[in-house]
Amino acid sequence: MAPKATSSRARAPKPAAHPKRPTDPLLPFSERGGKLMTKDEGANYLGVTRRMVQHLLDDGRLRKTKIGKVIRIHVDDLDALIEQQRGEA
Repeated sequence: MAPKATSSRARAPKPAAHPKRPTDPLLPFSERGGKLMTKDEGANYLGVTRRMVQHLLDDGRLRKTKIGKVIRIHVDDLDALIEQQRGEA
């Protein structure tokens, strides 16, 4: 069996991969790259279950943004809900 021929050309380094944007909803949005959250991210942000977020949306206590068939929640609406709940406590 003959040895494999090696090339004298050096391989070009691979370009740096584009870093993925962080998805942690507790990071500042300038680092997240957006202001809309999924129901799961909204639940994590509020410290409640996804089901509770759905109840808040159904009751109209939390506003939703529909993009096609996809529902998103604006972080300002989550913050407004927190402030409203503080006032009732």
